[in-house]
Amino acid sequence: MTASIDQNVVFYGNLSELYRLAKEGKIKTSLQGSHTRPCKFWTATKILSGIKNAIVISHGPSGCAYGVKRAYKLTNSRNSGSPYEPVVTTNMSEKAVIFGGEKELAGAIREVDEKYHPDAIVVATSCASGIIGDCVDDVVNKARSEIQS
Repeated sequence: MTASIDQNVVFYGNLSELYRLAKEGKIKTSLQGSHTRPCKFWTATKILSGIKNAIVISHGPSGCAYGVKRAYKLTNSRNSGSPYEPVVTTNMSEKAVIFGGEKELAGAIREVDEKYHPDAIVVATSCASGIIGDCVDDVVNKARSEIQS
């Protein structure tokens, strides 16, 4: 089975390498999520939202998630042939950007688990949460132990 999966994969590597190859025209860009629009977060979130039964939590201001949803709303089904899973946001306020948004993230993880019961919850960090240095791994690990018990 691995051989058939490998035949369908056109790229292995990190996002910056994918972007470079797409920009140089060395990789087919008509594939779902194979090129970036305004930022790498958009591409990552678009790709992650295509995972069946997985919910993406955009940890950042609502504008980041809104931008992804609006930019791809009309093209998702046309490009991939399948609907995308929901993308939710922690909706970081100015206060959260200054003092940290870990509490909002923990709450969002619990809410997503209770509301959707997904097979996987993915946390995508925006520039804002990355710059302020939220301890996302710690929040996710704590939430994982609470959800799984």
